[in-house]
Amino acid sequence: MGPRLRLLVVEDSEADFSLHVRNLARHGTQADLLRVDTLAGLEEALQDGGWDAVISDYSLPGLEFSQVLARVRRKLPDVPFILVSGSIGEEAAVALLRQGVWDFVWKDRPARLSQALAHCLEEARGRAVRGEAERALRASESRYRSLFENMLDGFAHARIIRERGEAVDWEYLDVNPAFERLTGLKDVVGRRLTEVIPGILETEPGILDAFGRVAATGAPERLELFMETTGIWYSNSIYSPARDEFVVVFDNITQRKTDEAARRSLEDKIRHTEKLESLGSLASGVAHDMNNVLSAILAVGQVLQLKAEEDPGMASALDTIIKAATRGRDLVRGLTNFARKDLRAAEPLDLNRLVKDEAALLERTLRQKISLEVDLEEPLPPFMGEAGNFGSALMNLCVNAVDAMPDGGVLTLRTRAAQPGWMELAVEDSGTGMPPEVAKRALEPFFTTKEPGKGTGLGLAMVHGTVKAHGGTLEIHSAVGRGTRVSIRLPAVDGAVLEHGGQGPEAARRRSLRILVVDDDELIQATVPLLLHHLGHTPVPAMSGEEALGMLETGLEADAVILDLNMPGMGGEAAYLRMRGLRPHLPVLVATGFMDPSTVLLLEGDPRAGSLSKPFSLEELHRKLEALVPNA
Repeated sequence: MGPRLRLLVVEDSEADFSLHVRNLARHGTQADLLRVDTLAGLEEALQDGGWDAVISDYSLPGLEFSQVLARVRRKLPDVPFILVSGSIGEEAAVALLRQGVWDFVWKDRPARLSQALAHCLEEARGRAVRGEAERALRASESRYRSLFENMLDGFAHARIIRERGEAVDWEYLDVNPAFERLTGLKDVVGRRLTEVIPGILETEPGILDAFGRVAATGAPERLELFMETTGIWYSNSIYSPARDEFVVVFDNITQRKTDEAARRSLEDKIRHTEKLESLGSLASGVAHDMNNVLSAILAVGQVLQLKAEEDPGMASALDTIIKAATRGRDLVRGLTNFARKDLRAAEPLDLNRLVKDEAALLERTLRQKISLEVDLEEPLPPFMGEAGNFGSALMNLCVNAVDAMPDGGVLTLRTRAAQPGWMELAVEDSGTGMPPEVAKRALEPFFTTKEPGKGTGLGLAMVHGTVKAHGGTLEIHSAVGRGTRVSIRLPAVDGAVLEHGGQGPEAARRRSLRILVVDDDELIQATVPLLLHHLGHTPVPAMSGEEALGMLETGLEADAVILDLNMPGMGGEAAYLRMRGLRPHLPVLVATGFMDPSTVLLLEGDPRAGSLSKPFSLEELHRKLEALVPNA
C-alpha cells in the first residue's frame, strides 16, 4: 500500500464532495481530501502546497472555472488537474484538455474518478522523469558546447570517404577553435582533407591508415603521429561515433618529443636507483636476523674444525659448512650493497687470484658439455675491494652464463689491463644471447625472463651493485644466437702491495681479555663466546644494553665490549653513548649486519671504537680486537 494522497477538491456541493470521498475509498484509493468553494479558500490552499492532484467541478456559483484553472496551473504546473462535471459538452471538454486539464470525468460515472486519478498520477511521474532528463540533457549540451569551445586540445569529427572499400580521403564534419590554433588550418568544415592540404597523401602516405581503421572497426586507438609537411608531432586519441566516422582529440607534443629522450633516460636512471634503494632497505631489514644465524653456523663450524684437525673426514665436512656459511654471508652482503655506495672492509685484491679461485670451484661443478677457458694477463695491479663480495658477484655471472648454454658451449674468463689506472674482467659465453630489449633491462632489479620459481631477477642487479660499490662499471654486450659478454672495468690502486698469508690469531695473542658481549640473540650468545674462548678470552654475556650498563655501573671491569646495534629497548647506539659516559676509554667493537650512515657518524673520530660485520670469522674477530686492544 502506497502513501496516502493529498487531494484538493474545488466543489460547492457537500453531497458531491462526500460522493468523491466514498468512491475513492471504495476503489482502494487512500487519500486525505480538502474541499474549497471560494477563491479565497483556493488561494489559501494553493499557498499550502504539497498536493498530489486537484479535482474541480465545472459549475461553481461565485467562481469562474477559468480562474480556478489559471490559478492552479500557475501555482501547481506539474500537479494533475481533473475536471468533474455533468453539464459540459464533449467539445468543450476537449477544449479544456488543451488548456491544461489532465482528464475529464462525468458525474454520472463516479467510479471512473479513481481510475482517472491513478492514470494522471502515473502520467505526472512520467512527466517528472522526462523533465529531469530534458533538463539534464540541456545542461549536458551546454557543458559539452562550453568544453568544445574552450578545450585546449584540438577536436575534429570527420567522415571517411571510400572507393572500392579503401579509404581515400575524409571530409571534416566539425572542428573546435583549438583545431585551427594547433594545425594552422582554417574553414575546414564541409571540405575534404586533400582539398584543405593538397598533396597530403603523397607526403604523408600512411595518414589515412589508423583513422580509416578506427572508422571501420569501431575499436578506439591512441597514437603519436609526425607530420612531415609541418614538422609537428601530434598525440591522437581516436574513436568512432558511427560507421565510417571518426572523432580525434589531439595535441601538439613536438616540444615534449624534442625533450622525451633525455628525460626518459633520466627517469630510467631514477627508477633504477629507487629500485636499488628500496631493495637495499628490504635487505637491511632481514640482514640482522640472517647474519645472526650465519654467525652461529660460522662460529661453531670454525671452532669444531680447529678441534677436529686429526680427523680428515670431519675437517672436510666442517670445511664445507664454513664455506656454505661464508657464501651465505657474502650473499646477504651483496643484497645490502644496494643500500650503500662503498665497502666496509676494502683491501688491495689480486683480480687474477680471485678469478683462479672461482674457476677452480667452477671446474668441479660444470656440466660435461661446457668447457671453461681462463685467459689472464699477468701481472695486473691490485684493486680495492672485498674478496668474498666480489667473488660472489663473479660466481653469479658464471652461473648465468652456464644457464644460457643448456646444450653446451664455452665459458671464458678473461682479464686485461685497460687504459692507465684501470683493468677489465670479461665473462663471456657462447649461449643463446639476449635480444636488445632484454639486454637493455637486464640490470633492473626483479626483471627476469625465466619461468616463475626459476629466478628472482636479482642476480645481475646485485652484481651491478657490487661493481659500483667497488668503483667500477659494468656493460652487457649480447645478440640472439651469438652469446653474451659482460665487461667489468675496475680502478687500479697505485703503489699498493698485496700481502699473502700472515699470522693467524694464535701467533699474535699476548694476553687474555674480559669481553662484555652485548646481544639479545641467543644464537649469538651461544656461539660468539666459543670463538672468544678459543682466542683465550673470557666472555661476559649481557642480553640488552640496559643489562650491560647495569653491570658496568656496579663495577664490572671489562677490557672490551662487543655491542650489537639492533636490540629492543635501549638499542645499541644509545648503549654506546651511555658507555662512553661511564668508561670513556673502554674499547667498543660494534657488531652489525648493515652499517648505515648514522652508525658511521657515531663511530667517526673515536679511536677506541671499531666495527665488525656480521657474520664474522675467527680471523676477523681476532684482527678487529687486536686493532682496538694491542697485544690482545
